[in-house]
This record gives sequence, C-alpha cells and structure tokens, in this order.
Amino acid sequence: MSKLYILGIFLFTNFILLAQVEEMVAPPLAAKPDSTIIDVMPNGNKFVPHFTLEGEDLVSIATSYGVPYWAVEKFNPGLTEQNVTPGVWIKIPLQKHRVYKYITELSALDTLQKVYYKVKKGETLYGIAKRNFETEIHLIQAYNYLENNEISVGQLLHVAYIPRFDWGPILSFEEYDPIVEDETLQNEFVAKGPDHKLLDERGAATISAKIGDDASLFALHRTAAKGSVIKISNPDTGFTVHTRVLGKIPPTQYQKHIKVVVSPKVAELLGGINKEFFVTLQYHK
Repeated sequence: MSKLYILGIFLFTNFILLAQVEEMVAPPLAAKPDSTIIDVMPNGNKFVPHFTLEGEDLVSIATSYGVPYWAVEKFNPGLTEQNVTPGVWIKIPLQKHRVYKYITELSALDTLQKVYYKVKKGETLYGIAKRNFETEIHLIQAYNYLENNEISVGQLLHVAYIPRFDWGPILSFEEYDPIVEDETLQNEFVAKGPDHKLLDERGAATISAKIGDDASLFALHRTAAKGSVIKISNPDTGFTVHTRVLGKIPPTQYQKHIKVVVSPKVAELLGGINKEFFVTLQYHK
C-alpha cells in the first residue's frame, strides 16, 4: 500500500471527524492565542468548550482552566473522572462576573483574552447582545467594526473579555464551592431515612436577597418545617442543592405558583438566571 494512499485515508478520516464537531463549536482560534470561544446554554449559563486530548483526565482539564473538577461534572451530566475519553467536547463553566464587557485600563489587556461567540441560526445581534451577554449592541458593533446590525450564521463575534487561563482561574474555588456546607445538609437530608415521608413537588422558584447574603444556602417553603433541609433541583441544568428552610413563604407576598423562595447563592448553584425558574423539590414530613 503506497504512502500516498495511506495519507489520503488519514486526511479523509480527519475531515469526517472535523465535520462531525463543526456544529458544536467554532474551529479553534489557533491563529489567536490571546482569544477563546464562549458559548451559552439555553438557561443562560456560559461555558468555554474544550476538546479532550489523549492523556487528559477530568482533574487535569479542570486544573488547566482553574476550575474545580466537580463544577465541570455539573456542567456535563454523565461525565465523571473515570469516563473522560479523547476526542469529545466538554463544557468548562464560566461565572457571569468573570466576563468583562468593558476594558477600563489598557494594562488590563495583559491579563485578559478576547472572547468570541459563534452566531447560531435564527439569532440576531440584538438577542446576542441583550439576552446572551447583557451588553449594548453598539459595544459589539465597535468590537467587530460592524456598520449595521447584519450578522451571519457561523460568524465569530468578539463580545467580551475573560481572564487568561495562564493568569489565574476563570472560576474561583472559594466563590463556587458548595461542598462544605452542602455535604452537611445533604447528609442531614439522607439521614431522615424511611421513618419520614418524602414529598415531591414541582413548580417555580424565585430569588430573594432578603433571606440570606450572597454566600448563604437558605430557602422559604409553604409547608416544609422550619429548620429542615429541602432538596431543590433544576432540570434545565441538572444541578441540585440541599438547603436549610428558614420559614414559611409569606402568603400575601408571592403568588401561588411560587413553590420555593431561595437565596441568591442557592439560585446561583442551581443555574437560575431569571427572577423565576422551574425546579423540582423533595422534603420530609
């Protein structure tokens, strides 16, 4: 078999592999080492796509981005330390406050990299600016030298900046880690066992800053006992949080479709980006 024939098979095989992942993310920005791609989940959570290579595992990938490995697991349902294989795309979570829309000092560019977003079918410049990145249209126009609002599917738009991966983590462990408090609450929830009736609910959750500071895991519920632990899950993200019930939902302050009122930290860990979002609940009676 000739070397030319073998080379042809190799190139054709790689072309097929590239075609299969083309729809998932834009091609790597190999010519732009100071840039990266960002994408947005339907629930609004932002992530950096990473293509796994031979020899990588979940911990090494997470460490290279400065992200806790369990946070990567949460963004990729079914992904574990044992089943990471080469040649797949995984989502690296990116916290909202790590996305910088404005650069106030030129010296900051040394620690930042440009973020590009790949335009999807049916998207408009207005929707990308307002819904995806909560920024101004004119800012994206300026970043990309656009004379109007016309964009095309597959176009790469410079939308913001994020910290360079070699200048520190894009996601601080201390800022995102619910393990210490959450494990204690989870163990308390499980310890109830069969002696207590487990109730299931589903409906809307809403956020209130009045029931805890930015780092508190607290909730209000209509019937769950004060001081008990309630399990809240967001089906859209696959995230689950165990949290303490501070008391009853005031009957005159919230509409009946609101099943639980949560602190900002609970909403963040559930991936809730709107004032109201759908959740499932479990609690003991």
